[in-house]
Amino acid sequence: RRARRILPALFTVTLFSLIFSVFIMRDDSLELFSRQVFSVIFFISNFYFWKNSGYFNPNSEVQPLLHTWSLSVEEQFYIIFSLLFFLIYKKKLIPKNFILILFFLSLFLSQFSGYMISDETNIKNDNFLLNQSIYFSFYSPLGRFWEFLFGSIIAIYQSKKLINKTVSSLSKNILSLVGFIFILLIFFFDKENVISPSFFLFLPLFGVFLLIFFADASTIIGKFLSQKVLVFIGKISYSIYLIHFPIIVLAKYNNFDITNKYKLLIFFIVIFFSYLSWRYIEKPFRNKKVISNKNF
Repeated sequence: RRARRILPALFTVTLFSLIFSVFIMRDDSLELFSRQVFSVIFFISNFYFWKNSGYFNPNSEVQPLLHTWSLSVEEQFYIIFSLLFFLIYKKKLIPKNFILILFFLSLFLSQFSGYMISDETNIKNDNFLLNQSIYFSFYSPLGRFWEFLFGSIIAIYQSKKLINKTVSSLSKNILSLVGFIFILLIFFFDKENVISPSFFLFLPLFGVFLLIFFADASTIIGKFLSQKVLVFIGKISYSIYLIHFPIIVLAKYNNFDITNKYKLLIFFIVIFFSYLSWRYIEKPFRNKKVISNKNF
């Protein structure tokens, strides 16, 4: 199901990015981009970009598939976690609490590996280990798995109905509102001084936890998030994520000045193509009646 959800749109966007890049990019940039494509196809782009760039470095603006690092981490998680669940629930070789242990290990690694380098300007170019650890927690699955594991823990608790569903209407409204505020707070972080990932990211994740359990159709936040416009954006959000970055990067290539007018144009182009991707690629591939498992 996750492969049906992720791969068709990803490979389509990658293919179109490659086609447009052939006409837009210079040979040296195109050669680098071909390596990005290779890393995306085999779900190792997080390692590729870890070794070759920083997400917020200037050269990120000439890497149309830079954003796919997170999908590679996601796929790596699914492969490893499926094996882990097999060993826990089928073979019973690992205790169930091991999931919690992994969660805290990954969380602490994401926080404290970032402090290994406090000032990039002090890094010596000949120190390979220090250079590689700058972006370690950002790109490495070891520093990111806790974010996925938190969702897994929520799913386990939800399946066992360990959260009391007889919560009062007032409590649901308060808790869902608090969760919504927690998510919005990330926009006000001082991004210059906040290491990512780190303990700070637990705040919006906990906000999502509160929304999942308490923002039902009876709450104010639940009704707000059920508005048709927001639901529509949610449906096409994966395609928006895939499409927006290649379009922006290719538009910026050759130092093209993106004024507010062009930003608005790019916004509508992204929404339009995201809808087409959702309607004609995502939906058919997710439907087993349209495309069987064998054909997929």
